[in-house]
Parts: sequence; structure tokens; C-alpha cells
Amino acid sequence: AALMAEAVGQLAAWSAMSSVEFTHRPVAGLAGETRYHGAAVQGETLQLAAEIERCDDEAIAYGGTASIDGRRVLELTHCVGPMLPMEEFDAPGAVRADFVTLMGSGAPSGRFAGVDAPPLAITEHGAGERLHAMLHVPETATYFDDHFPRRPVYPGTLLMDNLSTLALQLAGDLPALHGSRLAVARVRD
Repeated sequence: AALMAEAVGQLAAWSAMSSVEFTHRPVAGLAGETRYHGAAVQGETLQLAAEIERCDDEAIAYGGTASIDGRRVLELTHCVGPMLPMEEFDAPGAVRADFVTLMGSGAPSGRFAGVDAPPLAITEHGAGERLHAMLHVPETATYFDDHFPRRPVYPGTLLMDNLSTLALQLAGDLPALHGSRLAVARVRD
């Protein structure tokens, strides 16, 4: 589910980078609210939309959606991405070349094999009351190759997925919900 939000954010990010001639890029985007209305399964195609409210070399403000066959599965509202100098994070020419690929034929099918999020180590678990965990961010991981080559940043999408996993585990501890099929419906701020 977090990857759907990432896809919408990436659409907005590419638009933002293009509009400022690849001199800046959004880093560490924040979503006011993410609403999940459904899930995507292997083989389905997401239709993405991003609505840019404001974009300059300081920030991008946007919202967006992901749909499958006309059925909305995700909404992002009140999002902001601080724009930072591209040179600090990536080679502007390489990013521009990737943009040309995206606007043309696209990357080869099957190029993205997924990522393995580092495991969470539960440090405290009060069933149904609290759950604390530790996340060790690796020094090297495949996602740092493009997130970002010159200044690696742990992907917020993975962090959001980790937090959702913990929330579902904690909710599953509650007697009224134990054994229920749970899913994250909304994440705010």
C-alpha cells in the first residue's frame, strides 16, 4: 500500500523537477493525509494523478490519487515536498535522462524487483496498549542507489510501511479485533 503513495508522490516529484529545469528536487515529502480505499495486486495497473497546487524552487504542494480500472484505491491530500538543490542529491543530467525515458517508452518491464525493508526489532510490547520497535537503517541498500546517490536518504515509504505494520500488529492485539482481517485505512501527518 505504501508503494501506491510513493508512485503518486513520484509523479508529482517528476513534474516538479521538470518545472524547475532539474535544478532542485523534492526531498522528504510530507503528506497531510493518506487514505487507502483498496489494494493493488500483482498484475494490476495503477492510473496515477497528481494535482500540483504550487511549485517553485522552495517547495511543491500537491495532492493526488491512484486508481485501478476507475476505482480509487488511494488519495493523498495536503502534501508538501521541500525542494533542495539537485546537485547535492543526484546528477542533474542523469535525472534529466531518466525523465526523457519516463516521457518516452518508459523503463524496461520487470526492472523493479521490489525492496526488502529492514526488519523491525520489537523492544517493548504491551498487548493492545503499546508497541515499541527499533529499526536499523543499513549503511548500504539497493534503494540508496537512486534515493539518493550523492546523499542517501532512507525512503519515507519504507518508514510508512514499517509504522503501518506496527499499527496493525498492535490493533490485532485487541480482543475485539483479534483474528480480524485488518488494513490501514488512513495515515495523517
